[in-house]
Amino acid sequence: MGISKGSKNLNSIMSFIRTFDILHRYLELELMKYKTSPIRFAIMNAIIVHGGQMVPTAIGKWTYRAPRTVTSMLDSLERDGLIRREPNANDRRSINVVVTEKGWDDISKKILVAEEINQRALSCLSEDELETLSSILKKFRSHLLSEITKRNSEKASIAK
Repeated sequence: MGISKGSKNLNSIMSFIRTFDILHRYLELELMKYKTSPIRFAIMNAIIVHGGQMVPTAIGKWTYRAPRTVTSMLDSLERDGLIRREPNANDRRSINVVVTEKGWDDISKKILVAEEINQRALSCLSEDELETLSSILKKFRSHLLSEITKRNSEKASIAK
């Protein structure tokens, strides 16, 4: 009995999920050595990429995390002195999350560590394979974001 096209596609998705799970676990183990986690690193990186401050909703959108997850992580980062919350001058109902000096120092060190982890994780691939992988992942990400946007639009129109 042969594998149908649908089964091949399912196998591809399952392979991708399994690879992501393994990559995530690898990152957890590596980042744990430096007292951080993939989501903690992702949130700090998002804020840094945006100039050192963001509103929590933008952080959630950038990292694809639920508001509750972002709030919990921001509480932890604030307790550790890596960020502070400030009133948003443009919207009194909102706050800005701002990276502290300690936060800048911390993320600067962790970015170097992340680059080393990245190097080790991808060392099995040639430059050409890395370019191909990057291109495929970008295309896949763009497609999925389009699908998410469609689903959100459908949910919004059903709710009306």
